[in-house]
Amino acid sequence: MVRSSAMLDGIQLLPDWEKIAKQAGNYRPETGAMQFGEDWPGIFIRGDEALMGYATMLRRIAAQLDGTAEAEIPADSMAKWLHRFAGLLESCRV
Repeated sequence: MVRSSAMLDGIQLLPDWEKIAKQAGNYRPETGAMQFGEDWPGIFIRGDEALMGYATMLRRIAAQLDGTAEAEIPADSMAKWLHRFAGLLESCRV
């Protein structure tokens, strides 16, 4: 990917997502580790997965922990999901 940048008070700024999308053409990044140039990798979570998957499940787990849940999630299901989420976060390890 072509990396264009600007400087603000001596700090190099990454291009905004609109510029990245135009440079990438029809490329559709998937959820997972993403790296720009030599910078540390980070995690990109697609909007559909963020809204319909991760945010929903995190809120359900939080509601169960604070006693406001409408339906109980089995502990083994919560643990399995949390391990999967931790694995996603750890995928940016260099």
